[in-house]
Amino acid sequence: MIIVNTTQEVLENSYRVPSAVMSTALTPDPLTTTDNSVSFNWIADSTRDRYYIYLHFAEVVELLVTQTRQFNIYINDNLFYGPMYPIYLSTATVYTVSPIYGADRYTVVINKTATSTLPPLLNAFEIYKEI
Repeated sequence: MIIVNTTQEVLENSYRVPSAVMSTALTPDPLTTTDNSVSFNWIADSTRDRYYIYLHFAEVVELLVTQTRQFNIYINDNLFYGPMYPIYLSTATVYTVSPIYGADRYTVVINKTATSTLPPLLNAFEIYKEI
C-alpha cells in the first residue's frame, strides 16, 4: 500500500470529516502488487454484535482525461456498494443504513472495477458497535 495526498482543501460533506484527514488516502502500490484492492477486517466478540460502517472517499489526485478510478465495495463477499467514483477534492460517504450482524468476522474489500485504470483508494473509515 502507498499513501497519496494533496495539499489542497478537500470539501466536507454532512459527516464533517476534516480536510486534514480526507486529504490523504491509502491505495495499492502498482509497482509492488497486482492486487487491485484495499481491505480491512475485524473479529466480532459475538455473532449478535451489530455494526454500522462509514467509508469516506475523496479523489486526492487530479486525474488525466485518460484515467478513471472506480471501484466496488464488498462486505463479507457480498456487493455492498458500487461502482463508486470518488470526486476530486470532494468527500463522499458510503454507509450501512441498517446494522450488519451475524458473523464472527467481517471483511471489507474495495476492488477496482474492470474498466478502471487506477486502483481504489480509501481516505477514512469508521466502525460503530451498538451497545
